[in-house]
Amino acid sequence: MNTTFTRLTDHDAVVEIVQIYIDSARTGNAKQMSAAFYEDAIIHGFVGADFLGGPIQVLFDWTSENPGGENLQVRIASVEIIETIATVRVEMENSSGFNFTDLLTLVKSGSEWKISSKAYHTHL
Repeated sequence: MNTTFTRLTDHDAVVEIVQIYIDSARTGNAKQMSAAFYEDAIIHGFVGADFLGGPIQVLFDWTSENPGGENLQVRIASVEIIETIATVRVEMENSSGFNFTDLLTLVKSGSEWKISSKAYHTHL
């Protein structure tokens, strides 16, 4: 029974970190967003034909310049947790005129979850 409660606690903690990411994407607050990521996190994907990848600072810079705004629609489509790792699929519509599918990988260190990588697809 303890395992169940731990997994529910982990699920809530993972969703809470992802929600920081979502809220920050909406407002363009890169400083707030950085709290959800490991310092050495990475990002890879395309915005149209342009590859956007490398250190997570690339995402923070893009977010500051392209806040999603109040019209941004977001859904957490799935959460998968295996002990100390998790994957979360996030669907975003109307983020600065783009629609994205994000695949976030999270890692638990001690009792804290953070995002270690983001891969994404831009729907055109």
